[in-house]
Amino acid sequence: MDLNFLKGDKQKKAFLSFIVMFLAMLLLKAYVVQLIYNTLAPKLIKNVGHDVREFKPLTYPEAILMCILFKFLFR
Repeated sequence: MDLNFLKGDKQKKAFLSFIVMFLAMLLLKAYVVQLIYNTLAPKLIKNVGHDVREFKPLTYPEAILMCILFKFLFR
């Protein structure tokens, strides 16, 4: 009986699980970054004496790009 076929199948499943978990974590981190930025930035802008009406909230795709940027910069 050839067990190499089973090893390859387990490795493929593990790799697929890793990719799915990585993407899920990235999407969750992006949501948290967006939520925190859009909540805190107006307060920080107000504290330094600027007008909040010019504040543009961070969109979800921008939050994903910010997470990727920080991942590359600090890892």
